[in-house]
Amino acid sequence: MSASIEQNFRMNVGEDLTVAFTVTGANNDLTGGSVSWIMRTHPLSATNVLSIAGSSVGDGTFSVVFADTDTDSIDPGVYYHEAKATVSGVETIVARGFVQLDPSVT
Repeated sequence: MSASIEQNFRMNVGEDLTVAFTVTGANNDLTGGSVSWIMRTHPLSATNVLSIAGSSVGDGTFSVVFADTDTDSIDPGVYYHEAKATVSGVETIVARGFVQLDPSVT
């Protein structure tokens, strides 16, 4: 499996949002697998600021669904994110990049 590694996105603090990801490559079928998504202050940080289980895992795609309360206590800024797929016991990083977390609009 491989992915378009630089999968950056932006969102607002306190926003409901679904981010869809596409995994590319010959072995991109995630059907029957799971995806875990994390956000950290930077790539080498050992502490997750936020962790979410991926949903709608399928043939080469998955989504990460954010509830408005997921980011309420997180300061605006730029964060590193990474998604790891587990299929048939094999773990693979399928997405990574940066999240621009903007202040709430309300």
